[in-house]
Amino acid sequence: MDIRFEETTRGTGMVFIRVEAVGFEEPVTLSAENTTVEGRKLPVEFYPIERFGDYVVAFPVFGLPQRIVIRAHDKDGCVVAEAQKIVNPQVAKLHSQINTAIKNPVALYIRNSNRRTRAQSTVVHVTDVIQGTRKESIIHGRVSIFSTSPAALKATVALKVLDLHAQSAALSDVTVLSDELMENEEFPGAYSRTIQYSVPVSEKCRSVVLWATSTDSSISDGVLSLEAHVMDAYRSSWHARTLSADRDGRYEEWFLEHHRSSVRDFELQRMRDFKIKPSYSIIVPLYKTPINYFHEMVDSVLNQTYGNFELILVNASPEDKRLAAAVDEVCARDSRIKVKNLAANEGITLNTNEGIKMASGDFVAFFDHDDVIEPDLLYWYTVGINDYPETDLLYCDEDKLEEDHYVAPHFKPDWNPDLLTGCNYVTHMLTVRKAILDTLELPGKEFDGAQDYNMTFRVSEKARNIYHSRRILYHWRIHPGSTAASSKAKPYTVEAGIRSLQGHLDRMGISGRAKSANLANYYRIDYELRENPLISIVIPNKDAVDLLERCIDSIVEKSTYANFEILVVENNSTDSATFAFYDKLEKSGRARVINVDTQGKFNFSKVVNEGFTSAKGDYLLMLNNDTEVISPDWLQALAGPLSREDVGAVGAKLLFPDKTIQHAGVTINRFDPIHIGESLPEDSTDYFNYLNMPQDLSAVTGACLMTTREVFDSVGGLDESYAADFNDIDFCLKVGGRGLRIVYTPFALLTHYESASRDVSESPKRRLLQAVENGRLMQAWPSYWAIGDPCLSPNFMPGSPYKQLGW
Repeated sequence: MDIRFEETTRGTGMVFIRVEAVGFEEPVTLSAENTTVEGRKLPVEFYPIERFGDYVVAFPVFGLPQRIVIRAHDKDGCVVAEAQKIVNPQVAKLHSQINTAIKNPVALYIRNSNRRTRAQSTVVHVTDVIQGTRKESIIHGRVSIFSTSPAALKATVALKVLDLHAQSAALSDVTVLSDELMENEEFPGAYSRTIQYSVPVSEKCRSVVLWATSTDSSISDGVLSLEAHVMDAYRSSWHARTLSADRDGRYEEWFLEHHRSSVRDFELQRMRDFKIKPSYSIIVPLYKTPINYFHEMVDSVLNQTYGNFELILVNASPEDKRLAAAVDEVCARDSRIKVKNLAANEGITLNTNEGIKMASGDFVAFFDHDDVIEPDLLYWYTVGINDYPETDLLYCDEDKLEEDHYVAPHFKPDWNPDLLTGCNYVTHMLTVRKAILDTLELPGKEFDGAQDYNMTFRVSEKARNIYHSRRILYHWRIHPGSTAASSKAKPYTVEAGIRSLQGHLDRMGISGRAKSANLANYYRIDYELRENPLISIVIPNKDAVDLLERCIDSIVEKSTYANFEILVVENNSTDSATFAFYDKLEKSGRARVINVDTQGKFNFSKVVNEGFTSAKGDYLLMLNNDTEVISPDWLQALAGPLSREDVGAVGAKLLFPDKTIQHAGVTINRFDPIHIGESLPEDSTDYFNYLNMPQDLSAVTGACLMTTREVFDSVGGLDESYAADFNDIDFCLKVGGRGLRIVYTPFALLTHYESASRDVSESPKRRLLQAVENGRLMQAWPSYWAIGDPCLSPNFMPGSPYKQLGW
């Protein structure tokens, strides 16, 4: 009786050795063990290989010797033979190279045979390697386990992550994102368990080994080795797929070749005869302006293809003789240039006021002294005014000009008042109707550093129409000392921003307090609910007691707003423990439970409609049972915007259990509804920090969506023909169709254990239902698929949740 180690080869991060058992008179069972020479257990796979009638032992390539032990067991489980081999990684590599050189057919066949044979009951997959924000990479994947015994599949499964030294590479515990056990549709009697996982590792960790083990001995281990080049490929793929437009190094090429108007375009623009011919007063406060920047700024104005303007230069640095001479020279060159020389610098706001007093145009535009504009900025503004004659405020897209290169494009949304409460996204080139300015008291220097933010609020409150040109027409120069180059705001600018926002709230009668948010020059509103309205929280539920209890506990224990009721809508539960928990809930007064009969079928829309009908509050919140509250003031953050007459629904920011983003709003840009920012790190500041800013969108998810009873009834509630998917999207689009805003707020923060409470398997039946409901959504709202999401710039890549550059 003998156990022999034969050919050795290396594959993708693994060593493969053929094992031969000879001379055994009685049938035996072989097993394999892998340890360090000191005896610490290491991962190993062991399986038969049919072509040669032998076995293959496979184990990861580590930077240390490994002891492989093969044992033969008789029918009673007793060990009747044993063989062991110390495998040095360099020696294994040499053997592999020799076998490859001589084209050993056995070595070629067993290499990577674990993928081919699929003999293991446990298979480890990686789906993504996400770049975190704290010098970490987050590995996402799944462990798939197959068995004919459901009991065996319910055993505890552990996943370890090892580095090249066979030490733990995980920066924290593995997070289970979902765990699903189901019968195989193709092979009745066979079962599978799929565990979706997430685990962070250091960015310096080039190679990792994922090792899944079960406490049930009938379930074999699963091993996946990711070599450095594979990890690099995953990281590069993630970077490419999530690269937002503002960080895309190819932007300048895109701008020059695909976006900027051509010379022929400029000629045609100059020939156009507009019905409405507005005049513009462009105000530029000057203060110690570099001469070369000054001339570039002036030239960009004089080169406009629409010429009905005046350029007003307010010079607040009279001691600068070179600048004064340059100003005199350009004034002599063109009669449309006017100058106001100040005795001293009074600050940006008061200096600008002097220019406003001189303005004679129909519109006043505010222009920084070191920036430049495209030759057709005024042309496109005039197009907007002719298309929408009641336009009172205009702005455009912009980028930054750094060492004569165009970078960091800002493709802004159309008028988005909720985003404006979080940051001054309008910025350049703010242009307002002079007739409205004349009705306003000019601001004081207390708004220095946020003077344009204050101006935007003041004019927008009176504007009949606000026009956004979806073109890059303004170039904000980056140089030492410029605002564009500053990563930190001066305290007085932050205070000026807060003052601007608070003034807006006060004038509009919005109850709330403006304060600084997570980054400099970003803000938030702490809403105050004056009438203390009752909020009805409706939670659909089928069994899943553990999820429901965690959800309700988090609401009751964490919420700082107290006037709420919880309604659990029972839908087709079968577990007696569920009904026992319902009794406990009602006796404790934590929640009411109502029953909805959907004839044994899942119908989220019907369940929510029935729940809202039974609710007592005027503020209605649909909430999944697989959510957990994180931010204590979440109810105020959701209900606050609804106190405004222009808002119809508000949605939250939802995180996966591993603190990556599950939902930051929804886009429907020519593809299926997509969650914005999905899988990015929680604190990602991608694309100008938009994920952390409140904003108006086309839709938000129904996993956490608040509306009012009046709005809900006005659109007929959720459409019950959307039983499983898209009912929330359809609802939001109906609300938006009535002229009401759908608001996403990052300040209502919850964890969403998505997939934990219902079947989300990729079965043909499930995919078919989703396709049918998506098709109905397309028929009901065709413009989103044919034209694109109106809340998203057409310059973004369609179908991307990451605001990528649209080539």
